[in-house]
Amino acid sequence: MTVEQRVHHVWSRVENWIRQNAAIMLETLAPPADEAQLRELEDLLESPLPEDFAAFYRIHNGQINKHIGWDYSRFLFGEKLWGIAGMIENYKYRLKNPETEIDLGLVDTYGPIAVAWMAHKKWIPFASGSGYQRVLLDLEPPKNGTYGQVFVSCNDAVSNRWLAASFADYLEAFALALEAGLYTFWECEQRGEKGIVLIEHLDYM
Repeated sequence: MTVEQRVHHVWSRVENWIRQNAAIMLETLAPPADEAQLRELEDLLESPLPEDFAAFYRIHNGQINKHIGWDYSRFLFGEKLWGIAGMIENYKYRLKNPETEIDLGLVDTYGPIAVAWMAHKKWIPFASGSGYQRVLLDLEPPKNGTYGQVFVSCNDAVSNRWLAASFADYLEAFALALEAGLYTFWECEQRGEKGIVLIEHLDYM
């Protein structure tokens, strides 16, 4: 099975669960990214996108923003999935407005990730959640890491935590969690939020 075939197979499992349990979430998914957008992101990063990541974005270009500001539709592990245009915009902003440097000695790092912070030029956020938490691709891992690995960076805790060796592994872990019955559909009309969330988190939402 090729990388592209694997991504399509895993996505079909995720999509099947969504159709049965949270069909409205399919409306939040964008059409495929075009090749020009993918090339622009690669040019900005001066690095090729991992094959599995690009394969997924040729299926869906993240989630659709319905209005300016927060359109909080929890999706991949409860996180909002960015489109390529959002990644490019965020990356350009970070280049022009570097985040305030912090003492790297304060950053807790779990797993094979460089000791750095969110402004690293070879890290690209692709999903985000509450508490200024971002999920990122790592295109410059240390020797014991893998190109295109996935990790989460949490501003509140000043920490970086390794999640998966690749985007395909990350997507498959999500499919397994859905199939194991760990997630459900949730909606709060008052706050305008909806999405796929951990069942054990419902009491806190």
